[in-house]
Amino acid sequence: MIRFKQFDIVAIVLISCTPLLLLETFGVTKGMYKIWPIFPFVFGLGSVLVALRPENRFPLMTGIGSFLILCSLFFFYLNLTSWSELATLWPVFVILLGLSLIISSYINKSNIVRVSGIGTSLLGISFTFIFTISYSFWPLSIALAGILILIINHYPIKRGRKEENQ
Repeated sequence: MIRFKQFDIVAIVLISCTPLLLLETFGVTKGMYKIWPIFPFVFGLGSVLVALRPENRFPLMTGIGSFLILCSLFFFYLNLTSWSELATLWPVFVILLGLSLIISSYINKSNIVRVSGIGTSLLGISFTFIFTISYSFWPLSIALAGILILIINHYPIKRGRKEENQ
């Protein structure tokens, strides 16, 4: 029985994409260029797999990898719809950054990173309301700042692996 190592699946995906893109280059098929987001997805997956190794436990790599994975999913969406939507959907990147911080906080076991991720995601959501629905929603960002200050002041924040005594 064949036993797969951690990066074998990543390598197989990269190798299997090559013939599809070559067929596109030589004009045999059309539309294969739309699968390019698989590359940041694969590199993000590789980063997450490296970060989750017991001997590593490197939370920054988890954050970067999860951001690449989430961005590649968003790029797939834009490939299927229209890249002109990026003019109004740019706040999605802020939301994705916040989600990556949240994911990383579970590896780092850091509440401050989790709260930062939640705040960043909420900021991105408020930007989405402001820039896609109506500029009249701009006071949401002020209310959000107040909510985050309350959360930070009242949420027990563990600073990471080395917990600080206050």
